[in-house]
Amino acid sequence: MGQSAPEVTQDQLLGAMVAHPILVNRPVVVCKNGVRLCRPSGVVLNLLDQWPDAPYPEEEGSPIIDATGSVVPGA
Repeated sequence: MGQSAPEVTQDQLLGAMVAHPILVNRPVVVCKNGVRLCRPSGVVLNLLDQWPDAPYPEEEGSPIIDATGSVVPGA
């Protein structure tokens, strides 16, 4: 039974989210430039008017923006 099955209760769904946080690691960014599911993390850069200071890592530590201020390919 999948988590979106109609018979899954809200308590079961919340329990699964607590036990497996990766299930909710799908950030939705809402800003004046649009709304986007930002997975992988680097996708959020397309929505920002100004990028963070370089270098800038994603949550796992891999670089999104390198020391020169450029987006890392594949980020």
